[in-house]
Amino acid sequence: MFTYITANSFSQCKQDDGNCLLEAITVTFRNFYKGVPDIGLVPLDPLRIDKMDIVQGDGPINIVLNFRKVDLNGFREAIVKKASGFTSNPTKMELNILVPVASLVGGYKINGKVLILPIQGEGSSNMTMVNCDISLKWIGKLVDKSGQQFYQVDKFKVHFDTTRFYMDFTNLFNGDKALGDNMNVFLNDNWQDILKELKPAISAAFTKIFQAVWQTLLSLWVVMHSLVSLVCLAGLVVLGSGIKLPATYTQCKAGDEPCIVQAITNTFQKFQSGVPALGLASLDPLRIDEMDIVQGTGPVNIVLNFRNVDITGFKDVIVKKAKGLTASPNVMEMNLRLPVASLVGSYKIKGKVLILPIQGAGTSNMTMVNCDFLMKWNGALQKHENGKEYYQMNKIKATFDTTRFYMHLTNLFNGDKALGDNMNQFLNDNWEDILKELKPAIIGAFTKIFRAIITNVFDNVPYDELFLPSA
Repeated sequence: MFTYITANSFSQCKQDDGNCLLEAITVTFRNFYKGVPDIGLVPLDPLRIDKMDIVQGDGPINIVLNFRKVDLNGFREAIVKKASGFTSNPTKMELNILVPVASLVGGYKINGKVLILPIQGEGSSNMTMVNCDISLKWIGKLVDKSGQQFYQVDKFKVHFDTTRFYMDFTNLFNGDKALGDNMNVFLNDNWQDILKELKPAISAAFTKIFQAVWQTLLSLWVVMHSLVSLVCLAGLVVLGSGIKLPATYTQCKAGDEPCIVQAITNTFQKFQSGVPALGLASLDPLRIDEMDIVQGTGPVNIVLNFRNVDITGFKDVIVKKAKGLTASPNVMEMNLRLPVASLVGSYKIKGKVLILPIQGAGTSNMTMVNCDFLMKWNGALQKHENGKEYYQMNKIKATFDTTRFYMHLTNLFNGDKALGDNMNQFLNDNWEDILKELKPAIIGAFTKIFRAIITNVFDNVPYDELFLPSA
């Protein structure tokens, strides 16, 4: 019997009850994607990969592609299609997962040749696969440890397929924009040929990564008699009165702009899962339950609804400016640069784009390269009943610029593949015109999001407790 325990549910599956196992594993991805440190379960979405190397040494593609500190996003929306071999005496096991949109985002270095063109560069990358079908197969055995039996993986293999493969590399050819843009267009125009050549090397790299992760998961399964138990513990955070920041959190004196810039940068980079004492939830991914873009006039006339989407990329943010956080605050300003920002999740769209009608509902990926956010707001200190002063925001304005905007929408036109592929190609070929029309609506939506995040910090913490004492 397979026992699956969550904070809110308790379900048991008989051995080889495939449907029950599928649901149990799916719930693990859905409910525990942030990881469970108490049992050694690392975050599954994003899945941090410190190092991944793709070496393709022969054929039309001859490259060395090194990834460092990259995040694999999308597993929280995984659909588990098959789970076999989970028996009382397991040997061969298999897991088949469909990830609607899987994005690998982070630092890269590349050198070599792609088809007929040389390629070299180092910067930030985004490799996105749509309808990524991942097959995991492994062989192992039960081993005794301290009187209990654990499953040990011996051989592991990964295979995948995808209906679309997008690539974007910043800073190709030492930052030569024309060469870099042309190469990115070339890569995406020829993605099928490129993926065909790279697939064995990518599969080998993924095999090492998934084997390590899956061995950790399987090591949590204790086999005793006919019972296999996977216990997932829900975390409980209790916040007392007053602010208690993490020991490694950087605090500054009010008005010390260089220090504040560094402190905000550190918050994004070191505390991606949030800072409860500051009222900050997860920053990367930043979960947005609901976002609507309504553009009712001009060449682009659409209603675009997002639900349960994640914005990734803030962990690599560069804080360029942070003004106004003084002892007597009024107007504040913050300028952020994100090398690659991706918004991934469910969408529904209806309307017209330039000359073409558009409608659909499915999974979306909207990615911006070199995304520059500027936010300005005003406010004042207000004394609360506890006698402490809190900063109250009044008005906020936001704007952004980007050097490239990629879009992919699955299941357009009720799943008509030809129409959907053509529309996605049209959107990406005309991204500058489309973004120009959509920008005011996007800014309006993002303004609401940033207002909620910033207000939550100022509402939770007395203003002077955000800073070191002035004396």
